[in-house]
Amino acid sequence: MICEICGTDFPCTADSQCWCMQVPHAIPLPAGEAPGCVCPACLERLIRRSRAGEHVFQEPV
Repeated sequence: MICEICGTDFPCTADSQCWCMQVPHAIPLPAGEAPGCVCPACLERLIRRSRAGEHVFQEPV
């Protein structure tokens, strides 16, 4: 799988056994189309930014 943010190749099983399913649900996903997969490092950055009060996904126009 290729990260939608940084382009890094990372393992993804795209099911309930994937590494990302072990991460606590820390940020809401945007309404509408779901974002693509992101690598562990980018997901961690998104979580930190969200906890700092930043908007991590653009609102639909």
